[in-house]
Amino acid sequence: MTRVRRPRRANLRRNKVDLGRLRVAMSGPGADPRSWIALGRIDDDPDALQWIPGTGWVADVTLTSGEQAGEGPIPCRVASTFGDSAQGRLEPVARGAEVVVCFPSGDPNDQPVILGVLFAPGGNPVPTSVNGLAITEALVLAAHVLVTARDVRWQAGALVQLAAQAVELAQANATQPFVRGEAQRATLDTFLEALRTWSAAVAGALSTAGFPIAAAQAAFAGPLPVPNAIDATKNGLASALSTRIRGE
Repeated sequence: MTRVRRPRRANLRRNKVDLGRLRVAMSGPGADPRSWIALGRIDDDPDALQWIPGTGWVADVTLTSGEQAGEGPIPCRVASTFGDSAQGRLEPVARGAEVVVCFPSGDPNDQPVILGVLFAPGGNPVPTSVNGLAITEALVLAAHVLVTARDVRWQAGALVQLAAQAVELAQANATQPFVRGEAQRATLDTFLEALRTWSAAVAGALSTAGFPIAAAQAAFAGPLPVPNAIDATKNGLASALSTRIRGE
């Protein structure tokens, strides 16, 4: 009888795949087949954006890069620059915007997050000017520029201060004027000097007419006629108003 020899156990162990080492080898950049970061575009459907109380914005995104390009819609939370239980920054999200999406676990179905929005041609072009001021490379290197067609609102729990060498509020189509401090003070000084001169003239006229001082004081205690100086002051204040900014 011929005996059948079994393979040695050592040979079986040598042929076995080491999944632990394979996992480590495949976890490096360029080797991991999962998409951790991808580009995408927010869908243009009416229900592509949802504001969920306690969660914030959730946007449906279709991926445009990587092995999973074309996959979507993928619901993604929208990250903010800061936030906790008592503070946060909430900004509108635009349909069609190009976004950078992060998959925390490498799985598009496991709580993906929009990290940021990219300016892109088409529905979200880069603005070229703001309030008549051209947006140039020199400007964006020297200043923080916020360009938005929406209202800017905030609720501040503490004092809000603007500290700079100059603070200028500008709106191209402003119609509601503001009073400029120096011009207003100069106009009021002119009014007061005119009123002083007018009062002296009235007092002199009363004295010439034989009115005693007490009678003159009693006369001034009542309503006074509107002199030309008040009309001049109104005209002066009209020219002292700035129409470059709007205040309500």
